[in-house]
Amino acid sequence: MNCINSRQIWEENVAMIHQHNLEFDLGLHSYTLEMNQFGDM
Repeated sequence: MNCINSRQIWEENVAMIHQHNLEFDLGLHSYTLEMNQFGDM
């Protein structure tokens, strides 16, 4: 896996986490998500 692919995967995961946590704030989920060391996999 090269750096460009890892960066793209990481950016997609950040966006997904952000969207999920916005939905949490709206009461749509009962838990939040956060990034960890595997966020680019």
